[in-house]
Amino acid sequence: MPAFNVVRMRVKPEHADTFLGHTGNIAPEKLDRLRQNGLLRLITVKTGDRSYCLLGEWASFDALVQSRADLISELDRTREMLEDLGGDIGVTDPVSGDVVMDLRVAAPAPRRRAARRTSAPKGRAAKPRATAKKPASRAKKPAARTAKRPAATARKPAAGRAAGKRAGVAKGAGTAKRTGTAKRTGTAKRGKTTRR
Repeated sequence: MPAFNVVRMRVKPEHADTFLGHTGNIAPEKLDRLRQNGLLRLITVKTGDRSYCLLGEWASFDALVQSRADLISELDRTREMLEDLGGDIGVTDPVSGDVVMDLRVAAPAPRRRAARRTSAPKGRAAKPRATAKKPASRAKKPAARTAKRPAATARKPAAGRAAGKRAGVAKGAGTAKRTGTAKRTGTAKRGKTTRR
């Protein structure tokens, strides 16, 4: 079962800037010995203005007990930097023990990319997509031609259309049309144009 040791302390004002650098500077041979005894990590937590807690995580409580002498000698290096905590505690307030509960919270799953919205969010107007626009003159011409033809033929009665075609052939309008010499005249009756 893992174990932790926690040491609470308060730094004197004149050592506030140098305390963290001094605490993190452990001799390499001492750090190797602590690691071999079962030290997993050391953490320094700032709990207030010039107040700190040092935490050590150990593989077991026995590993912590084996390393107590090295931990005390490490604290002795910084004792002159610490204020008395009062209440006959001294300059450090150490506690340690076995872990009795370890609530590990899994990291959240990575978010999936959101699908593209087809409608605008509430409170915002949808922006129209940019499309290539045809020039106005080109866009209107085909629409005008197709609109006139159905309107003109829709007004003619069925019998009149057949009769008009026969009459046009008799007058020679059909031959003029083939040669391309037909001209439009301004005489129009009910939307139909006669050719000569």
